[in-house]
Amino acid sequence: MTVLPTDLRVFKGTDPNVDSYSAFWDNEKSSETKLDQMLKKHGIEEIVLTGLAFDICVGNTALDGAAKGYKVTVFEDATRSITHEGYKIMKEKMMKNGVRIAKGNLLNTGIRIPALSFLLLLLSLSLVLY
Repeated sequence: MTVLPTDLRVFKGTDPNVDSYSAFWDNEKSSETKLDQMLKKHGIEEIVLTGLAFDICVGNTALDGAAKGYKVTVFEDATRSITHEGYKIMKEKMMKNGVRIAKGNLLNTGIRIPALSFLLLLLSLSLVLY
């Protein structure tokens, strides 16, 4: 993967004493990344998530995004969970918190990705999460 100077980068997991599953916060909610600031700066209201792992990083990012007021969609067939039980628990939690769970090819689902949307791939493409 090539990281361009113009790519937005969000650094997470920078404190070795605290896990950081979400791209918004560390697990103790004591340190926030710059993701929310970046999205707001660019007028982004909608995020689409894929990546690893559905029941850990993707799920926690989706829940935090929804809590911050973003419209969140997770393409579950473009993710994988650590465990099946974790998948079931996280999926239920996301749905209860207003996260849309979608399946299928992003281009063939009818979901529109307008200028005010943001495609967040946790492990690839332009937004690099460290």
